[in-house]
Amino acid sequence: MTDMTAATVTTAELRLGRKVEPIAVVELADADKPAVIREYLRRWKAEVGQFFDGINERSTDDELLAVAAGFPVFRILPAP
Repeated sequence: MTDMTAATVTTAELRLGRKVEPIAVVELADADKPAVIREYLRRWKAEVGQFFDGINERSTDDELLAVAAGFPVFRILPAP
């Protein structure tokens, strides 16, 4: 996993109805994305698979790394 101390942290809010939760988000480095992308495709392939042309939940880490820059992946953290 990438050292988060060097990453840019952005604050935001999650909203559901009237409930608002402050959060911080950090974009993962490309090297950290394959496992997250793979799990995302495993869970949501029917809904999002068309946007991941040529890769799926069985793709190798190298295949996922080759396309990782085109897919933003964020770690959601409690607000500081």
